[in-house]
Order: sequence, then C-alpha cells, then structure tokens
Amino acid sequence: MEIRELKAKDIKTLAGILSKMDLQHIEKLRKLAAAPGKQTEAALFEGGFSILKTLTSATEEIWAWLADLAGKSVEEFNEMPVDTPKIVVMQLLHRSNFQDFFDSALQQAKED
Repeated sequence: MEIRELKAKDIKTLAGILSKMDLQHIEKLRKLAAAPGKQTEAALFEGGFSILKTLTSATEEIWAWLADLAGKSVEEFNEMPVDTPKIVVMQLLHRSNFQDFFDSALQQAKED
C-alpha cells in the first residue's frame, strides 16, 4: 500500500490536530519528524503514535486523516490489517517533504 501525496488540505488537518496538543508533545513529534532515519522503525512509530493516542479529543480526526492518506473511508480503513496504521504513519514520516509540511502545519496551528 502506498499513501497518497500530501496536499494543501493536509496542512489544515494536521494544524487542527496539533492545536489540540500541549507543547511538550508537539516538540517530541517535531524531533521525530526531523530525523526519522536515526531511529528504529518500531521506536519511531511507537513514539509518534503514542503521542497521537494521548489526544482523545482528536482520535476520530487522526483516524479519518490516516484513512484519507491511505485512500480509504474510515469504515474501509477499520477493516484493513492491523499493521495498516503503522504503514501509513511510517510512510508519512519518511516523505522527503514531511519536515517542511510539519513545520507549515505547526505554524498554522500557532496562528489559529
């Protein structure tokens, strides 16, 4: 499975998610996004996903975004193999433009 290309709308989506996070978690995500190749895949996924899971107020929004990145509806995404969220998150973190994308979303979150 290959996730779709990031679009302008994804900046707004991630900004909305980031605006619900505290600064400590944002900084941890930023460090993960800055150097995904310096960590094992398991550590990278666990670090990023554990932070996102703490956002109970954004759980549905995160899940819907992951499904959209995979080109699936939430219902279809729910029926996919258990490792699908990991695959989507890892592909996202390894995008060459992810750091710039993350920084743009973070800047928008700060402005909102």
